Amino acid sequence: MNSTQRTRIAEAAMAILQATPTGQLGITIMNKALFYADLCALRDLGETITRSGYIALPQGPILNHYERSLVRKLESLGLAEQTREGWEKPLVSRMRVDRFELLSDEEVGIAQLVSRKIQGKSAAWVSDYSHENEAWIRAFRTGMGAPIDMIIALQQVLE
Repeated sequence: MNSTQRTRIAEAAMAILQATPTGQLGITIMNKALFYADLCALRDLGETITRSGYIALPQGPILNHYERSLVRKLESLGLAEQTREGWEKPLVSRMRVDRFELLSDEEVGIAQLVSRKIQGKSAAWVSDYSHENEAWIRAFRTGMGAPIDMIIALQQVLE
């Protein structure tokens, strides 16, 4: 994964965080928000926002190498940090992004819309919902950490 990809992921995460009333989201909910924002962008724009892949873990789809590509990148840019408090280990915004360098207005809008839809849900709810995704089911049956086919995953947001 290159630096541009990691910056796209960080910008997408910040668009999601900035659309929440508190500027924070649990890490599970953030991973699902990125996944569904990517699926909506794939459906509406023909490509994902993050340009990254997802893998199948027991909690559902997770951004591939999320610790490095999401958490560390946000922290290194001083934009957000992951707290160690509580079960959800939330990402907390530390600085506002007023102008996104790599994301289009449409991509930011999709990320914000998904954020508004998902932010009131529990980690258990979003994990359960993602477990209904056929691509996650297939990948998880292949083995923990298997890549998720985003074209198959797209079926869930078309329904």
